Amino acid sequence: MTKKIISFHLLVLLTMFASAQNQLLETIPEINYEKFQLDNGLTVVVHQDKKVPMVAVNVWYHVGSKNEKVGKTGFAHLFEHLMFNGTENYNSEYFEPFEQVGATDQNGTTNSDRTNYFQNVPTNALDLALWMESDRMGHILDVIDQEKLDEQRGVVQNEKRQGENRPYGKAFLKISNGAYPKGHPYSWSTIGSMEDLDAATLDDVKEWFKTYYGPNNAVVVLAGDIDLKTAKEKMNLYFGDIPAGPPLSKPMKWIGKRTEEKREVLYDNVPQTAIYKVWNTPGYDSDDEVLLSLAANVFSDQKNSPLYRELVYEKQISTGVSASYIGREISGLFYIVAEVAPNSDPKEVEEALDAALANYIEEGPNQDLLEAEKTKTYASFIRGLQRIGGFGGKSDILASCEVYYKNPGCYKDYLENLLSVNKDDIKTSLSKWIDDTPYVLTISPEKKYSVSETDLKRDDGIPYPTEKVSYQFPEIKTSTLKNGSKIVLSSRSNLPIVQIQILFNRGYAEENNRTLGHTNFMMDMLNEGTKNYNALEFDSEVNKIGSSIGYGSSLDSSVINISSLKPNLDRTLDLVKETMLYPTFDKNEIERIKKLSLASIEQELNQPRALAYRKIGELLYGAKHPYGKPLTGSGTLESIRSIKKNNLEEKFKSVINSNHSTFIVVGDITMQEAKNLLNKKFGDWKSKKPNKSKTLFTANLPKSRTIYLVDKPNAIQSFIVSGQLIPPSATSDEIEIAYMNYAIGGSFTSRLNMNLREDKGWSYGVRNRLSDNLGQRLFLVNAPVQTDKTADSIKEIINEYENYLGKNPITTEELTKAKNSRILRLPGQYETIGALLGGISNIVKYERDYDYLNKLSESLDKPTLEDIRDTAKKYIRPDQWTWLIVGDVKEIQEKIEALDIGEVILLD
Repeated sequence: MTKKIISFHLLVLLTMFASAQNQLLETIPEINYEKFQLDNGLTVVVHQDKKVPMVAVNVWYHVGSKNEKVGKTGFAHLFEHLMFNGTENYNSEYFEPFEQVGATDQNGTTNSDRTNYFQNVPTNALDLALWMESDRMGHILDVIDQEKLDEQRGVVQNEKRQGENRPYGKAFLKISNGAYPKGHPYSWSTIGSMEDLDAATLDDVKEWFKTYYGPNNAVVVLAGDIDLKTAKEKMNLYFGDIPAGPPLSKPMKWIGKRTEEKREVLYDNVPQTAIYKVWNTPGYDSDDEVLLSLAANVFSDQKNSPLYRELVYEKQISTGVSASYIGREISGLFYIVAEVAPNSDPKEVEEALDAALANYIEEGPNQDLLEAEKTKTYASFIRGLQRIGGFGGKSDILASCEVYYKNPGCYKDYLENLLSVNKDDIKTSLSKWIDDTPYVLTISPEKKYSVSETDLKRDDGIPYPTEKVSYQFPEIKTSTLKNGSKIVLSSRSNLPIVQIQILFNRGYAEENNRTLGHTNFMMDMLNEGTKNYNALEFDSEVNKIGSSIGYGSSLDSSVINISSLKPNLDRTLDLVKETMLYPTFDKNEIERIKKLSLASIEQELNQPRALAYRKIGELLYGAKHPYGKPLTGSGTLESIRSIKKNNLEEKFKSVINSNHSTFIVVGDITMQEAKNLLNKKFGDWKSKKPNKSKTLFTANLPKSRTIYLVDKPNAIQSFIVSGQLIPPSATSDEIEIAYMNYAIGGSFTSRLNMNLREDKGWSYGVRNRLSDNLGQRLFLVNAPVQTDKTADSIKEIINEYENYLGKNPITTEELTKAKNSRILRLPGQYETIGALLGGISNIVKYERDYDYLNKLSESLDKPTLEDIRDTAKKYIRPDQWTWLIVGDVKEIQEKIEALDIGEVILLD
């Protein structure tokens, strides 16, 4: 292949763009855009999409961790955090104004090559977003002081601890150090080292900003309800007076390929061995990049892929495998990862991996798998075009193309070039780069710029919107199929996509101690063999048509989630019908899935958050309550080991039952079309009436506070979960409960997070969980904190709630912020078909009025300050809370007992 291959934005976007030579690919989707540049060098890309009254604002700075120096790592990511901590004209938390205007998809991220900041805002809040973004681009240095630096340094270090505290959390850092030569810009992680973060000075940080955060090193994409004329006026107004930064040099290509194999062994607190094999390869702007990306996906991503089929499906010596290509600006990496199954020999797994790889390199990819991969990723690309913002949305695509290639439309070149790839091209690339030298872990003249005059007066403050955004949700229609099943439908025809959720009113709350995990296990088995397809054949058929079919259960319900391109919907439903009516529950497949499920439970038992939620259900509800079980829904080692075919058949008859099923349909389809199609497939499907569901009786709160400890030796963080039960979802005061929770723990700027993360720096993030259930629901604090601050954090949480119920209840400002956040984000919240389907599913599940979404804005605006204060006093009982802490008991128990706040019990 001689054509130049163009790609962009790491693997997240790489995997979204592919094509196949069939009818789906006759037209490459168009993302229309206009591009202009301000006098100070700031590049602006504008895309108009008036689907909803929202605008995505995506700001990319062409700087990442590769621009750092040895001894000064982590600066790019640290400064990303500092950019959220106030500016010269708004010296407060960055998220607060956006919460008041209903912003969605707001975040900032840093990687090796770029730093970006993004948010979706209602159209009438665009001025606010541009004011805020321009203020931190041009007016931030004077408010970055030692206190803010120290605060965010602590937050970043806790983020690092949280990542490394997860199983295999140290793998990427180890691979970065091991796979690249010393001093290579990719030889350190984006988050940096603890030592370099500690050594960072205020002058270091300010110099970093002056060097890299100028408008001439940035791209702003505006996508959504915006036109070119408006964009030019507003961008000149808000950004035109910001001076350009210095001219910058660009790091040269440096693949860093080794001449011999390199091996390292890392011992860590993980449940099973994982083998990482890594090869240094070319990065962006290379012929090999797209070839290696396709090669990796075909090698591992499907059940019929050589690596998965050999190691996981047939030999069953691995519980999970993956291959991936990570492209970056100056170099790339080709990864293969294999998790060693319990009781399997790592040497045997690596030998089988090597044999599968050697055969793959020699024979090249299977043509059917290659075409299936192209169709599947093309379908993913179409689905991504629903979104104006967020990861993989249209603004993200345009920004990445402009930053890396100075061409916002580079995705078209990618799709066109991809069509020229053939099996022999991939074989040649693999032979060139994937050899016997892996790393194995057994883990442009100076341009003059000027500024323009602007009439903006920043001391007038943030331009908050003064008009409300109006939006009408699509009509929800209902009907009944021939077999009595309900159908609920909402049409949205802007893209040829249809999504369906088949909702069954039985979940894993129905299980007893003997059958724990059987519901999810049964749902997992539905696509693992049917009357006409074995597991591999079924997976192949789904991939051929670019559809997705997912199965799962919650406490109260089970679902089959279906996403299909409209031309393939008939075929997709044929496959769904296979799994709903004709599953075989083959004994060999049961044993294979059993191994995977047991390995997954072992993982849960080693992850603090999962471990806590395996235990908290019984502690809060009691062992006799339908919810008093592991809330992960995965069961226990004993209950999964004992599963037999008859258990699954019995569970299947109870759950997959026409008597309590609802078909929820959203997308490019009318009610008549949907009804005709569903009747053709399922009109004759009739089930026997299932047993009556379990009674969700009311569980009483304990009389006093109790603290339960679960030992995780040598853990560098403790995971705290604490709280109580409150009334079910869809009660008359559920909105008051939501606002009650929002101010104390339900948002980034809530009191708990501002205390433990922003003020103390003891945690990367603290949030409350307010679950949705037909029965009593969970009201819980989730706080991962550094080990030595566990007892102090408990004390702070208790103090926050005592103040909230006493001298410092929710304020007018907090309630206004909560209302604005909930009300103004409603249109953007349901931008995608999947999100709208989720909202309708909530209506069905909790028997809400079908006009609920259109009335929600008015309902959300009704509660008064006194309503919320009264609700807090009515329900919150901190003295009767149950506390569960997963951490290093030898380091935390004595200090917790010294608090003298309740009985301390060590759990097995």
